[in-house]
Amino acid sequence: MNPRARPRSTNGQFAKASSIPSPTPLASTMATTEQLQEELANLKAQYGELKQLYQENLANTSAPPPPPPTAPNIDELERVRFMLSELTKKFEEASSRANSGSSEETGGVPPFIPPPTTNGASTSLRSLFPDIEAAHITSIITHDFRGSDLYKLDSRYRDKEAAFTFNGSTGQFETSNRAAKEYKTFDMLYIPLVAYFSILSAHLPSQPTVPLVFFKFLVHLQKLARDYEWAAVLEYSIVFFNRRRMEMLEHGDYSHWALPDNGLMAEHIYAHRKVTIRGSGSGAGSRGGASTPKPPVVCYNWNQNKCSGSAKCPSGRTHVCSTCGKADHSLVDHPKST
Repeated sequence: MNPRARPRSTNGQFAKASSIPSPTPLASTMATTEQLQEELANLKAQYGELKQLYQENLANTSAPPPPPPTAPNIDELERVRFMLSELTKKFEEASSRANSGSSEETGGVPPFIPPPTTNGASTSLRSLFPDIEAAHITSIITHDFRGSDLYKLDSRYRDKEAAFTFNGSTGQFETSNRAAKEYKTFDMLYIPLVAYFSILSAHLPSQPTVPLVFFKFLVHLQKLARDYEWAAVLEYSIVFFNRRRMEMLEHGDYSHWALPDNGLMAEHIYAHRKVTIRGSGSGAGSRGGASTPKPPVVCYNWNQNKCSGSAKCPSGRTHVCSTCGKADHSLVDHPKST
């Protein structure tokens, strides 16, 4: 059979050829696809925008609105204002104390002073104390100067041997016989002490309260010298001096110069109170030889003719006239002037 032969109908006639659409050109098909893709991309973009807008609207509608601002509480504002005012006052008071160098809170005792870091005595200090070696001045302001070195500040003793000795077994400074001979009284120790305190005070011009504690120590020492034996007071002074030196060196603390050390006083002072010997009237046992005779005590009852003893007063008083001192008459019988 010829494949190209036309098909026949049932009656034997040739059937008409069916209408078959003509194929679409390829270029037209590709253009339509690109348009569809572009429209699809536009739809996706619009969908994304709508989705984002929907989510934003959903978030805005689901979140509760922020509460309105609370009105300020008057009491709370007043409390905060009061606290600020108190803090301002305290700051101003602290600044004023720092600027004026006062020490009201410590009752006149100077505040903490950092240990000095200077490497030597300044020119101004050397000019203020020309008779004291610069090495001694440096030792004083760096708190290396010991109580046993005080004689170096006194021109009377600076060229002599050390006035004090250290007892290694007890760990204390002890006065030697030579020291007791050289510093016989408080006045002799007073000179090197004043020189020592003057150098420290001049080294700390911004601390005007420091000299006050030194003055209090000198007054304390003078009272001890008045009431107790000087050898014991001298020993107490040197030990006291070295303890204060360590406090200044390690802690910058000057305050204890103004405070008596009761522990040291019990150890060195209290058992050595001066013995006062009163004159007995005969002069045999008195300290200064023969004592001056005391004037007689007149019996005033006898002068009024009221004494019970005629020849001898029971009270041991003298029966003489209180006006003229004669024994032949009393005040009542004293001759009247004409």
